[in-house]
Amino acid sequence: MRAQQAAPLHHGYRARTDEHVIVRFTGLMLLGMVLVGCGAWSSQEPQVDGASSVTITAPQPGQVVHGEVVDISYRLIRGRADDGDHVHLWLDGQNEGFSLRSPKRLRDVGPGNHTVRVRVATSGHRFPGPEATVSFRKE
Repeated sequence: MRAQQAAPLHHGYRARTDEHVIVRFTGLMLLGMVLVGCGAWSSQEPQVDGASSVTITAPQPGQVVHGEVVDISYRLIRGRADDGDHVHLWLDGQNEGFSLRSPKRLRDVGPGNHTVRVRVATSGHRFPGPEATVSFRKE
């Protein structure tokens, strides 16, 4: 049996062989599959077999909010039955866009009474039904 020769040196480093590249690539692929399989890169919201639901956790009904911004915190439970995977928000009937993660920060909210509406949306931006509403006061 002939001894294998070491890979030649290139600027003081051994050149990577195809086997090293394949082993490293395979290891990274397996790590990625494990992370995805255990939900490490999935959304922070839990998922259930039934329909989605959403609850606004802040501000509380009737709460007086101070400061430059209003953070709308919510809890989305994703449902497989309706494919809800994010929310859209309205402030006083005006669309404030969508949110993939809580909280959604609203800027330039003037003083006075306000109502926030949060609706569950699908990846196709359809609204399967679940929503939550809260009224608060900004000073």
